[in-house]
Amino acid sequence: MPTILSPSVEFGLDRCSGVAEVIALQDDLLPVVAVLSVKPALHAAAQTAYRASLPSGASFVGQVSFAVMARESIETAFALDDDFAAAAVTVIPTP
Repeated sequence: MPTILSPSVEFGLDRCSGVAEVIALQDDLLPVVAVLSVKPALHAAAQTAYRASLPSGASFVGQVSFAVMARESIETAFALDDDFAAAAVTVIPTP
């Protein structure tokens, strides 16, 4: 099952655990993760969703992630922020 890696994971690890953990993530996990491009149409759709969710919705990066997840039929996210769980996405690790 494909899983999306939230961009906030690196920031969260850096803020919570340290630089060594971020380096381990980059060296050990990211090489086996598929990097997907965001085309202009998907970017525009995410921007529309972001504006519609203001002022209290998910971040723009979260909205891009949700759009990619919908396009790729991804059901699980590796994320440390609350936006994914709030959007009813299965999140690992579990909060």
